[in-house]
Amino acid sequence: FALRRSDRDYAGLLPAAGIAVLFLTIYGGHLYHRLIGVQEAGAAVIIVCAASLWLCRAFESDLFALFAVAGSYFAPFLLGGAAGSLTDVAIYYSAWGVVFSVFAVWHGRRLIYLLALYLALIGFDMLWRSQGHGEWLAVLAFQTAQFAIFGIATAVFSVRHDSPLDQQNALGHLPPLLLFYFLQYSLLAQHLPALAPWIAAGSLAALAAIYAIARYLLREPLPGGELLLWCYAALVLFHAGYIESVPYQWAPWVAFAVMPAAALVTLRSGSGFQASWPVWVAVIVIFAINYLRVVFDADLRSVPARSWLAIAYAV
Repeated sequence: FALRRSDRDYAGLLPAAGIAVLFLTIYGGHLYHRLIGVQEAGAAVIIVCAASLWLCRAFESDLFALFAVAGSYFAPFLLGGAAGSLTDVAIYYSAWGVVFSVFAVWHGRRLIYLLALYLALIGFDMLWRSQGHGEWLAVLAFQTAQFAIFGIATAVFSVRHDSPLDQQNALGHLPPLLLFYFLQYSLLAQHLPALAPWIAAGSLAALAAIYAIARYLLREPLPGGELLLWCYAALVLFHAGYIESVPYQWAPWVAFAVMPAAALVTLRSGSGFQASWPVWVAVIVIFAINYLRVVFDADLRSVPARSWLAIAYAV
């Protein structure tokens, strides 16, 4: 702290190294030397994370926040007996998700809650699979909670700092959004197959609601948020809507109807084709697949009114 005024960059490296040493000391003292128990080690991790977040503000360095995020989400892996049940881990991860989201909004750095989201989804899924796929309801509740926590954090950050997502930042938010979708859908397909497409559509509606609220509060276009929304809509339309829900014999007729329906929705939304291009990619792929089915007469015997298909697609 004495060096902070004369050489902030170098001074910031000293406590950063100290935070790293403290984390290694806690994990080493528990895992290898057995000097401290699980509860003491867990409490020490929380204290060090809090200190790291405080140092992040004091030295204006994201390195401390990244240490805190990594140390928090790796704790269930490194503290062998600390994991407990999946419900306990879900509560632990969700609590840290709220903490890091609030801190990211306060500190003004999206990277913090994005890293927390990545580690939460991936880390919890690894823990769940290592325990034999039990307690799937806890997993479903956890995934939904992460979607809500970090979705709200993204919107609050934009409103709080008057900084809507641009398209470049939106690309950084897209991978965890897609990761959430596929992790949750694979879980639903295994345990609630009949409801999986409807729950996927519900998550799309929730994302649209978050976007609409943020746009209403900011009262300006949100190009990055709009890109995220259209990309997620394209994924839900193609996977949950078409692949998982449409019967095989009705697929050509659904593909034929989806083209004018997409055009109508795009025109009525007022955003234009330039913004909704992800949905149009999905629509064109669906149409092209079934167009080839019609051209090559691939298994169309079960399709209702199949004699009209060629005429309809030609039109």
